[in-house]
Amino acid sequence: MGKRYLYMTEKDREFASGQKFFLLASASGAEVNLAPKGEDCILFPDPGTILLLDYPGSSGRTGRDIL
Repeated sequence: MGKRYLYMTEKDREFASGQKFFLLASASGAEVNLAPKGEDCILFPDPGTILLLDYPGSSGRTGRDIL
C-alpha cells in the first residue's frame, strides 16, 4: 500500500522534473486510468502543488464493464 504525503521535498521535485517519461496512474472503484507523461508537462509551483498538462485522449482507461 502506498503512502500519502502532503508535500514533496526539493529532492523529489528535482527527480520528477528530470524524468524524460513517466506514467501517472489513478484508480477509482470503477476504473483504472494510466496516462503517459513527458518531461515538459509537469510543474511544481510550490511544495504542495503539482500541475500536469493533460490532453484529451492521452490515457488508457479500463472500466468494470470492460473487464
